[in-house]
Amino acid sequence: MLFLFIAIDLNKPQVFTPKSLRDIELLSTNVDIRNKWKPQNQALYTNRALLEIDKAISNHKKLIIFPESYLPYFLNLEKHYLDQFLERSKDITIIIGSLYYKGRNNHRNSAYIIKDKEYKVANKVVLVPFGEANPLPDFLSRAVNKMFFRGAVDYTADKNFTYIEALDKRYKIAICYEGTSSKAYEDNPNFLITISNNGWFIPSTEPTLQQLIMKYYSKLHNTTIYHSINGSASYIIMPFGGSE
Repeated sequence: MLFLFIAIDLNKPQVFTPKSLRDIELLSTNVDIRNKWKPQNQALYTNRALLEIDKAISNHKKLIIFPESYLPYFLNLEKHYLDQFLERSKDITIIIGSLYYKGRNNHRNSAYIIKDKEYKVANKVVLVPFGEANPLPDFLSRAVNKMFFRGAVDYTADKNFTYIEALDKRYKIAICYEGTSSKAYEDNPNFLITISNNGWFIPSTEPTLQQLIMKYYSKLHNTTIYHSINGSASYIIMPFGGSE
């Protein structure tokens, strides 16, 4: 398997071209996760996001992609913030990672797709074992969460992946771990937008391993991947090194 990954890397399917990003703002961020989740920082990261959107609009971009959980709160519960994104979405399609509240003990790790002053939510389908969901039976899961995770509630997985229409293309949405899961590629999507927060793994080899696995699936399924990341550089992976 190691030799396979090396071969994939040498073939250089990762390509940036002017046409690839002509209409897309693919953001890389470097948000410190130690401070990110403090409630007093909500306005800070919201304002940073709005500034990036305004800049992309002024540069005539049609789609802007932020990393996973860039907004550290339940965006659907924060109407005063959500309204500001909705207003800007008449000029640009916004994909941004945040949390989605669907009820007590039903929290989702999500990507918000905000377009034409409306939004829909792509909820994560494939959860990270023990990181986002405890795979143990309920009675053991509660005990483990209480002992090791301060009683934190597991995220809830959705049943189906979400597609969006943008720039005359159909994009499948994947969130972090999903981009390295075979389930995200089962229907051979032509285009995949993946958003990740690699800030949890810096410094480590995780971003490199993540990219190698995604290159493998890109070639196997002929999928072009747009990957927006916090904590490491964002990139586009094209299955055979060509340009769009």
